[in-house]
Amino acid sequence: MNIEERKILVIGEKRYAVNIFVEARYGSRVSITNKGINIRVSKYLSMIDKVKQIDEYILWAKEKIEKKLANSPSLPPYSHGLPVTFLEEKFILEFNPNSSNDKIDCHLEIATKKILFIFPSTISERALQKNIGLLLHKLMTQYFLPLVEKRLHELNNTYIHKKLQNIKLKNTSTRWGSCSHDGNISISTRLLFAPKWVFDYVLIHELCHLVHHNHSASFWNLVEKIYPDYNKAEKYLAIHGGNYNF
Repeated sequence: MNIEERKILVIGEKRYAVNIFVEARYGSRVSITNKGINIRVSKYLSMIDKVKQIDEYILWAKEKIEKKLANSPSLPPYSHGLPVTFLEEKFILEFNPNSSNDKIDCHLEIATKKILFIFPSTISERALQKNIGLLLHKLMTQYFLPLVEKRLHELNNTYIHKKLQNIKLKNTSTRWGSCSHDGNISISTRLLFAPKWVFDYVLIHELCHLVHHNHSASFWNLVEKIYPDYNKAEKYLAIHGGNYNF
C-alpha cells in the first residue's frame, strides 16, 4: 500500500488531509476519520477512471462533512459576567484581557465559583470563543470527575452491585455514555449541562449495562425498576440535549 498523493480540503474553518491510496484491490472505497479523508482506489483502474473515482469520493466526503457541520449545535457565546450552570451548580465567567499575556490562561476560584480567563488583549473574538470552550471543558472535567465517580459508586452499591473499573468524562457528541464488558464507564461531558435527575438517569443506564450488555427487554426492565421515569429523562435529552455543547 502506498500513499500516492496527499491533498488538503478546507471545509468551514477546518483543514482535512485527503490521503489517496492506490492498492491491489478490485473495489474502491472512501472513509472519513478525525484526522482526514482516506480514499483507496484499485490499481487496476485506468488513469481516467482513477481520477473520476477520486473526484467523486472527494465530492461525497465534502458534502457529508458539510451536512454534519450544518447539523452541529452552534458554540455558546461566552462573555464577561456570564453565569454558567453545570449539574445545577452556578459559576460566573470573568474576563481579564492582559497585554502582557501571550496565551489564554484559565482557572477556577472554588470559594467564589468564578472561572477566570486571562488572555491577550489583541486576540480575535473568534479565537477567544473557541479557546474558552476548550479550556472550560477541560476545567469542568477536572472539577466534576470526582463527583461523577462518587455518584456512580453510590448508585452501583445501591442497585447493581457489580465491579467498576475506570470512570472517565469524555467530550463525546454521539452518545451520552458507554459501558464496556469489563466495567469501564465513560460519561459525556455534555451531560454536565443537564439537571441532576437527568444526569442520574444516564449513570443508571450505563450501570445497567454491567448486567445486560445490550438494549434488550431485560435491560429496559432493569432500568425501569431502578428509574421508573426513564422515559421522561430520555425525552428531556431528546429535546434539550442538542443545545448542550462547550
